[in-house]
Amino acid sequence: MDGFVERPGLIMFVNHVRKLHFLIVALSLIGFASTPLTARANDSFDPLRTHTAGNATPLPTQCPQTIDPAKSYTLNDIIALALCHNPKTQHSWERFLASQARLGSARGAYLPTIEGELNYGNNRGSATGSTTSTKPKETLTDALTLDYLLFDFGQREASVQRTKQTLLAANYTHNTTLQSVIFDTLKSYYDFYGATAELDAAKESEESSKVSFDAASFREQIGAAPMVEKLKAETAYSQAKLTRIQAENTLAKSKGALLTNIGFDSNQTIQLADPAMNEPTPETSKHSIDEMITHAKTAHPSLLAAQANVDKSKSDLALARRGLLPSISLNSSIGESHGLSNATFDHSTSTIGIQMSIPLFSGFSKIYDINAARHDLAAAKAQQQQTAQSISQDIWNAYQDLDTINQNLVTTSDLLTSATEAEKVALARYKSGAGSLIDLLDAQAQLASARQQRVASTYNWYVSKANLLRAMGSLDSFKQRD
Repeated sequence: MDGFVERPGLIMFVNHVRKLHFLIVALSLIGFASTPLTARANDSFDPLRTHTAGNATPLPTQCPQTIDPAKSYTLNDIIALALCHNPKTQHSWERFLASQARLGSARGAYLPTIEGELNYGNNRGSATGSTTSTKPKETLTDALTLDYLLFDFGQREASVQRTKQTLLAANYTHNTTLQSVIFDTLKSYYDFYGATAELDAAKESEESSKVSFDAASFREQIGAAPMVEKLKAETAYSQAKLTRIQAENTLAKSKGALLTNIGFDSNQTIQLADPAMNEPTPETSKHSIDEMITHAKTAHPSLLAAQANVDKSKSDLALARRGLLPSISLNSSIGESHGLSNATFDHSTSTIGIQMSIPLFSGFSKIYDINAARHDLAAAKAQQQQTAQSISQDIWNAYQDLDTINQNLVTTSDLLTSATEAEKVALARYKSGAGSLIDLLDAQAQLASARQQRVASTYNWYVSKANLLRAMGSLDSFKQRD
């Protein structure tokens, strides 16, 4: 207690802090104290309603963290895993959410700012020409300050518009990313089953080559054929084995690519359900190439993102120009100063006023900002034109690819039928001694090629169809054929 008697200022300090308790609580309740704001820094806190801005497709909410080895995953399951775990979708989604939050920050400029301040001072010194120190002066000052920007010639509006366009660009970019990931997943899925079918075809060709080798070996043993025929058949058999081994390698790589696209390591184990697909049949698009390009120029998310970037650059230019204009603010503050070492010292202040800020000179930086914004706008317009041309070319190329695949479906079907019959005839003739080994090996080589081309055209048809929809920006309308 002796210490408190010797330092009455400390007692007054404690009492004064108690008096300020209601002020601290009030600030906390209205959300301006630092601790509550930090605690509320999450997506659920949205007083300025930014969550309704933008219509980006959200990622799935139910995302398994591991692959179930006992489950057979369908194509829809695979796509859901890709949307959940592919880093590209996570990146674009988080950028969209960040743009939403920045829109709230820009809207916050329309609201006043309130700050609370508490200062403690302990001043020591001596009088001029005297060796005797003056008594320490302990002071405590608290203040509450309000600033409210009343008029700024549209600077806040330009800033909000700029942020809105950035949000829209992030919105459309996210949707473009989703379509890109879906297409990559579709392609790797069909590539996997295409590689599976090619391996089956390679095994069939290997078995056919073995039959030829066995027949040539038998004929050589009975003296009906020279040794060279057996060696040629053995060479063809070995080549068929190499083709089968390469097909196994391609299948393993395609499975690794599929796992990578869905966001998992390539060495993971996954069971896939066989695709529910019938034999594809050639079909003509319901729309002309001109209609597809026209539709894409109004609905493709990449082009919409480019347009949003143009609008954002326009807002940047408007904001830079308005930076040369003044701003008018309302300022108000209340405060108290208390002498802790001198109980008779007590002072309170309150102010209110209008402040006008006029930018006079800033080292020409604002002029350069305007010039930079003008060139950024021109660059954004050029990028928009480039995006439109790229989309047109992608649609044209995808349309031609699908048209070629449609023709290949007919051709490879006929080719496989004729090559199968030719191989059967050649094998029967060789076994009976009426045909040559060269004819048989040639027929088997043509059959192996026909099998591979048929497999490629079958699965490329699905990939090409999806690619055309992706080029149009409408991949969400893709449906697997029943």
